[in-house]
Amino acid sequence: MKIMEELVINVAKEFTEFPWARYKEDWDFSWEEFFEKFLDNTENYKKIEIILDGTYWYPSSFLSEAFNRFYKKYGENWWEKLVFISEEDPSLVDFINHLVKKDGK
Repeated sequence: MKIMEELVINVAKEFTEFPWARYKEDWDFSWEEFFEKFLDNTENYKKIEIILDGTYWYPSSFLSEAFNRFYKKYGENWWEKLVFISEEDPSLVDFINHLVKKDGK
């Protein structure tokens, strides 16, 4: 297994500007689809940079579910592996951390 340095995911450009759905059966661009497409098979990356800017809004359910699933898969090292970037709303990074700590255990 070859370890790669970094994966960069720009949510708005590579996934959608409207990440609103909770489940795939609810609507397109759900947290389930995001997780499966981008986060599920990332064992080969040392770091995953997620650019959060450019979307219209993130419901807490999308953030909580996608990143809690990542936490459950990778454990305590999840925060070291993920790097969140948001110049538009830097508080999103703290909010994601809060959601995962609150719901992930």
